[in-house]
Amino acid sequence: MDYSTIVARSLLQIGAVKIDLRYPFRWTSGIVSPIYTDNRLIWSDVPVRTLVVEALAHASARFLPFDVVVGVATAGIPPGAMLAQRLRKPFLYVRSKAKAHGTKSHIEGKAAPQSSALIVEDLISTGGSVRNAYEILRAAEIVPIGVLSIFNYLLTEGQNTLEQLQIPSFSLTNIDILLREAEKLSYLSAAEREELLHWLYSPKNRR
Repeated sequence: MDYSTIVARSLLQIGAVKIDLRYPFRWTSGIVSPIYTDNRLIWSDVPVRTLVVEALAHASARFLPFDVVVGVATAGIPPGAMLAQRLRKPFLYVRSKAKAHGTKSHIEGKAAPQSSALIVEDLISTGGSVRNAYEILRAAEIVPIGVLSIFNYLLTEGQNTLEQLQIPSFSLTNIDILLREAEKLSYLSAAEREELLHWLYSPKNRR
């Protein structure tokens, strides 16, 4: 089954996608954007959550074999944990910074040295959080073998980051598919879609 269109439509229908051409959103990376995707809403909607976990499980087959699933804190923890449960595999998650108390760990969970790991993230924008997780795992002698995400903005920065990691990557859906479906379902007009695409492919407009 091709999940890309179904997942994109589901994100629109549950209100996970916010579009505001007049008052843009600021992402964690600092980018100012007229579109914001909040995949956290997936986990509150049982039918969509079930769909997304099934789609992740289906997509994960392209990365086999791997030993553990690794979520990227914080938004990558729910999809990673649910996928690990679905696949009956160990689960770890990687913090962006080591916690300041207790064990002061960057990685929560346990894996044997040289374990192969599938990194799971909720979305890819600049790819900075994935790069950070990749480097932390390598330093801990855990071997990342791929990156699986729910959504990809297809920004040049993010695509370059994934290429530099030199491991396979796959997203369930992406901005091109999302905007196409948004226009079909009348979430935005053709003119608004063109304006959003112009922003996406014009880096000077993003900050």
